[in-house]
Amino acid sequence: MITNANNLFVSYEELERLFNEALDEGINEWTKEKNDFFKDPFNKNKRPTGNYLPDANFRMWLKVPQNLVPAQTFNALRTEIENAGWKVNAYQWMKDERTEEDQIYIHIMKK
Repeated sequence: MITNANNLFVSYEELERLFNEALDEGINEWTKEKNDFFKDPFNKNKRPTGNYLPDANFRMWLKVPQNLVPAQTFNALRTEIENAGWKVNAYQWMKDERTEEDQIYIHIMKK
């Protein structure tokens, strides 16, 4: 009996971990920009310094082979993102233009 190829897949937990790592990186960058804004929003002439208060929206690319992510797992991640209070602007499979590698493109923002 030949081992079934469907045994090779990315689990929901693994996909969620990749997403959370990418989101944490984006939130850390957002926090730095927010802190820079509030640290010194105006110069000595009381004019804006050029720092800005960033909007809370994040774009992420999760590089995973599409054939290893079952549709149920792919859809479950989107549902959980929405349940966590994020507005999902984009959630789709894309190919990296340079490498032709599969990736999930996610663009979310705070509701």
